[in-house]
Amino acid sequence: MLQFDDVSRVLTVAPQGELDHCMAERIRNTIDATVLKTDAKVVVFDLSEVGFMDSSGIAVVMRAQRRMRALGG
Repeated sequence: MLQFDDVSRVLTVAPQGELDHCMAERIRNTIDATVLKTDAKVVVFDLSEVGFMDSSGIAVVMRAQRRMRALGG
Protein backbone atom coordinates (compact mmCIF):
# COMPACT_ATOMS: atom_id res chain seq x y z
CA MET A 1 0.00 0.00 0.00
CA LEU A 2 2.88 2.43 0.73
CA GLN A 3 6.16 2.71 -1.10
CA PHE A 4 8.91 5.26 -0.42
CA ASP A 5 11.70 6.17 -2.83
CA ASP A 6 14.74 7.37 -0.85
CA VAL A 7 16.34 9.10 -3.83
CA SER A 8 13.41 11.24 -4.97
CA ARG A 9 11.80 11.43 -1.47
CA VAL A 10 8.45 10.42 -2.97
CA LEU A 11 5.90 8.46 -0.95
CA THR A 12 3.45 6.55 -3.14
CA VAL A 13 0.14 5.59 -1.55
CA ALA A 14 -1.75 2.87 -3.44
CA PRO A 15 -4.90 1.84 -1.58
CA GLN A 16 -7.01 -1.00 -2.93
CA GLY A 17 -10.74 -1.62 -2.83
CA GLU A 18 -12.78 1.06 -1.10
CA LEU A 19 -11.42 4.29 0.31
CA ASP A 20 -14.27 5.20 2.61
CA HIS A 21 -14.87 6.23 6.20
CA CYS A 22 -13.85 2.76 7.44
CA MET A 23 -10.38 3.03 5.85
CA ALA A 24 -9.79 6.80 5.90
CA GLU A 25 -8.46 7.18 9.45
CA ARG A 26 -6.08 4.23 9.15
CA ILE A 27 -4.70 5.47 5.83
CA ARG A 28 -4.38 9.04 7.12
CA ASN A 29 -2.49 7.90 10.23
CA THR A 30 -0.20 5.68 8.17
CA ILE A 31 0.60 8.51 5.76
CA ASP A 32 1.31 10.95 8.61
CA ALA A 33 3.63 8.53 10.39
CA THR A 34 5.47 7.61 7.20
CA VAL A 35 5.95 11.23 6.10
CA LEU A 36 7.45 12.12 9.46
CA LYS A 37 9.64 9.02 9.58
CA THR A 38 10.99 9.32 6.04
CA ASP A 39 10.97 13.11 5.53
CA ALA A 40 9.06 12.62 2.27
CA LYS A 41 8.72 15.73 0.11
CA VAL A 42 6.01 14.45 -2.25
CA VAL A 43 3.00 12.18 -1.75
CA VAL A 44 1.54 10.51 -4.83
CA PHE A 45 -1.80 8.72 -4.70
CA ASP A 46 -2.21 5.81 -7.11
CA LEU A 47 -5.98 5.26 -7.11
CA SER A 48 -6.03 2.79 -10.00
CA GLU A 49 -7.08 -0.06 -7.68
CA VAL A 50 -9.75 1.92 -5.81
CA GLY A 51 -13.26 0.97 -6.85
CA PHE A 52 -15.09 3.42 -4.60
CA MET A 53 -14.15 6.57 -2.71
CA ASP A 54 -16.48 8.65 -0.57
CA SER A 55 -15.96 12.10 0.93
CA SER A 56 -13.79 10.63 3.69
CA GLY A 57 -11.39 9.35 1.06
CA ILE A 58 -11.32 12.71 -0.66
CA ALA A 59 -10.57 14.30 2.71
CA VAL A 60 -7.54 12.01 3.11
CA VAL A 61 -6.14 13.23 -0.22
CA MET A 62 -6.82 16.90 0.58
CA ARG A 63 -5.33 16.60 4.07
CA ALA A 64 -2.17 15.02 2.66
CA GLN A 65 -1.82 17.94 0.25
CA ARG A 66 -2.21 20.53 3.02
CA ARG A 67 0.20 18.65 5.28
CA MET A 68 2.87 18.41 2.59
CA ARG A 69 2.58 22.15 1.87
CA ALA A 70 2.94 22.90 5.58
CA LEU A 71 6.08 20.73 5.72
CA GLY A 72 7.61 22.37 2.67
CA GLY A 73 6.85 19.54 0.27
